Amino acid sequence: AGAYRLRFLTEPAPPPAEAPEPVEPPPASEEMPPPEEEMLEEAPPKQRRWLLWGGGAAALVLAVVVTVQVLVYLAKPSSRRERPVEPPEESEGEVGGVLPPAGQEPKPARSSRLVFLDFSATPIPGRVRFGDQEIGQTPFRVSTELEDGKWYEAKASFQLPEVGETVEETAQFQSAAGAEIIPVVFTGKIGVFKIANLPRDVQLYLEGYFEKEPYQAKPIKFAEIIFGKPVYAPFGRYVLELRKSRQVEGSQTFVDQVIYRREFFLQYDQTSFTVEVKEEDLQLFPVQVTSVPPGAKVFIDEQEAGITPYLGTFPLGSHLLVLRKEGYFDYSQVMKMEVNTPFIAEIPLRTTEAGEIINRATELIKGNRHGEALPILAEAYNKNPTPRETAEISYLIGICYLRQKSHKEAEGYFNKAMLHPEIKYQGRLGLANVTYLQGDAVKALQLLIEVLVAAEEPKVRSDAGLLFQQLSPLKSVLYVTSDPGEARVFVNSQPIPQPTPLILHDLGVGTYRIEIKKEGFQPSEVKFNLGISEFRPVVVKLVPLE
Repeated sequence: AGAYRLRFLTEPAPPPAEAPEPVEPPPASEEMPPPEEEMLEEAPPKQRRWLLWGGGAAALVLAVVVTVQVLVYLAKPSSRRERPVEPPEESEGEVGGVLPPAGQEPKPARSSRLVFLDFSATPIPGRVRFGDQEIGQTPFRVSTELEDGKWYEAKASFQLPEVGETVEETAQFQSAAGAEIIPVVFTGKIGVFKIANLPRDVQLYLEGYFEKEPYQAKPIKFAEIIFGKPVYAPFGRYVLELRKSRQVEGSQTFVDQVIYRREFFLQYDQTSFTVEVKEEDLQLFPVQVTSVPPGAKVFIDEQEAGITPYLGTFPLGSHLLVLRKEGYFDYSQVMKMEVNTPFIAEIPLRTTEAGEIINRATELIKGNRHGEALPILAEAYNKNPTPRETAEISYLIGICYLRQKSHKEAEGYFNKAMLHPEIKYQGRLGLANVTYLQGDAVKALQLLIEVLVAAEEPKVRSDAGLLFQQLSPLKSVLYVTSDPGEARVFVNSQPIPQPTPLILHDLGVGTYRIEIKKEGFQPSEVKFNLGISEFRPVVVKLVPLE
């Protein structure tokens, strides 16, 4: 089925390959002799001879030329002998024709042929228009005549009755030589919204900010809420509110009060959203806190909750939020939440002029640029640093000298850093590193034990553990202390001359039984297994005898 156009092409007949057979002239009458004979008879004998020779030569030349033309014509391929056909001109209003994509050279029109267009759509069916006509609803297949290499365009419209919207998508395609079926797929910018659970006696309100009008809110009203039913909606930003009717205090008036508010997106990487709110969820609100720079400790109501970036939930009401980070001032803010809506905050942390220099030098040290960090840290002493900042500057200068193998200078700055209680264990760890690099592993271990036992900073404890692996790569170490001290220690029933506190190093893998005895106190016993390169602190509080 279809429209067809036929064109008949005529081709000139080739010249004859052989000279035509001679035709007998009619018998000459005596009254009218042939012109040739008249010329021959009237011409003198000499002229008659030249006329005969010239006529014969002319006939011979003509026969040669004709023969050559025929041979050349027959030697050409049949495709070249055909008469060239100009392609049909395409009218500007031709249905379905579009320009090729940008950057692709237009191709000359080719002959038309019958193909099948296989239309499909996702996530829901769509009505398809091709040219100026609506041709069907997906999925369906239709036959049509297309030109190879030419680009065509079709449009699909998706009806979304639940939200009162229509989404349109366009697909471009072309017919490739030899293809009989051309798939045309429409992917609608459509997401799915579901309601799984709602508290009793609440009303649901939804506003959509669609991609085509991102700054204009469109209220979406549901005639009926059916739990679990998918509601298809365009891509965009949505604001969901749950409201409850409450009586105004001291009045007979009732108002709809917002008790729950959330914002969500429907987009390519998040094509669905499910509302599942229980009664108990109404009493908790989400907290999302980020800091610049990140890594600050988060305290809520004086309880450590985590580290930024932080996500959590807290009961409705008033809460005190505090952020703390080394080198920066503490940040505090009151969160007063009466409505269940997310608390989202990005908090820039501030510091002193000396603190800014310390932070800059710390980044250089992390990048192993110790030579650049040294003069910057020296400048920080002139920026009125606090006592803690002064100790931190000394510790960082000691690190720079340690990395440059200037052990004597590093030792002096680490001793200065230990003067402040908050930098004490960083400085002691630095001294342990210097002592180890100078070849005294036993003394380095003694300095390190206190850091391993008492340091609270995770970074300090981690660095101390790495140094311990270098000091004792195969053997394990026991640190035994008691309260009160000066107690006698027995390891596997063998007495140890030194009282508590003491360090037992070079211990192999195995099971150990530690007894601690002191006059006037009940003896204490501890059993455990030691592995390879393990540090085990044994802390015992002795109980007095009755």
